[in-house]
Amino acid sequence: MITYQWEPLRVLLREPNVNDLLLEHWHELGVHKAEMPLDPDYDLMLNAEDAGLFKVWTARDDSLLIGYVAFWIRPHVHYKSVQTAIEDLFLLTASHRKGLTGYKLWKSALEALKEHGVKRVVTHSKVHFAEERGGLARFFQRLGFIQMDQLYSRML
Repeated sequence: MITYQWEPLRVLLREPNVNDLLLEHWHELGVHKAEMPLDPDYDLMLNAEDAGLFKVWTARDDSLLIGYVAFWIRPHVHYKSVQTAIEDLFLLTASHRKGLTGYKLWKSALEALKEHGVKRVVTHSKVHFAEERGGLARFFQRLGFIQMDQLYSRML
């Protein structure tokens, strides 16, 4: 049975498969891999979580961690009355991408964020993912998102 819930990062970092999931995520979606090796700043995330600024919504198949969506949560810097969740990263293991599991992961995360007082959610998806697999535009539109910006990146 698949369940969805908030889980402390400290707990997730002790999961036997968490490093495999992060590597899967990085290999699949990382852009500048040679210049940007996977090296998360867990201390920053843990401190932010302790301050209520970072949360991770997870999906588990029985006890196995199969997916996550991490959010930075705070009032928006330009709209301080609007509690905003900015998605940091999300993954659902390839073996669980069929059916509605991904949709339920996000739908339940949005409901949980609303209960947490969040008014606005910002997410992103990789352009090369769209080029290779058709992207996530329709997926996010189905969840009520609208496209607002385009992001650009450059290594210096």
